[in-house]
Amino acid sequence: VLAAKSPALRNLALVVAALIAGLAWGTWQAGQQLSQRLPPNLERIPVTVEGYVCDIPAAGSFNSQRFSFCITGWPGRAESGLPERLRLSWYGGEAQTLAHHRLTLTVVLRRPHGTLNPSGFRYEDWLFRKGFRATGSVRSAEPTPTLPCNLHCRYTAAHQSLARWVEGRFSGASQYPLIASLMIGNWFCFIPMPFQMLAAALFAIWFNANLPLSVALVWITNP
Repeated sequence: VLAAKSPALRNLALVVAALIAGLAWGTWQAGQQLSQRLPPNLERIPVTVEGYVCDIPAAGSFNSQRFSFCITGWPGRAESGLPERLRLSWYGGEAQTLAHHRLTLTVVLRRPHGTLNPSGFRYEDWLFRKGFRATGSVRSAEPTPTLPCNLHCRYTAAHQSLARWVEGRFSGASQYPLIASLMIGNWFCFIPMPFQMLAAALFAIWFNANLPLSVALVWITNP
């Protein structure tokens, strides 16, 4: 009743409700991640997992491919609480195989570990924040297009396909981020839609382009 009569109290109640909702969401997310754990008996042995590549693979050291893998199944494993997201390296792997998106992998895993660095980057903390509950290396990969593909799977497939299209046409350019920024800025300035600058910022993040330049170009050409 007081909140309905006083705008200040109503705004305060909305802020408190938003804080409580955010705290509840964060607690639930942390609980979900902590409930996933790689059993000790599955460490450092070859295991089979099914799922899809859920980010854009990147070239790593020693002729490797580094990527995230979202698991849809652990064939032959009945344990509950197994990790749903892995951070993997594939030494000598082919990017063309990862482009098939839905794969059956033979991997060797271990639980997340990292060096303790009080004043710098902590790899283990980063893995937890990103939802990786195990890391490892790929021994073999087999395309499996018959695996189920949910909404997130379809989104990541579209993202990777679009990224490959852009890279195939502009990867040889010496100023690739600049070209990507100009393309994004010019594209959104001609689209009659609200929040053009916000859309340009999101696409700049998506394509690893120069975010300030993409947003500034939209504002300059179509303020």
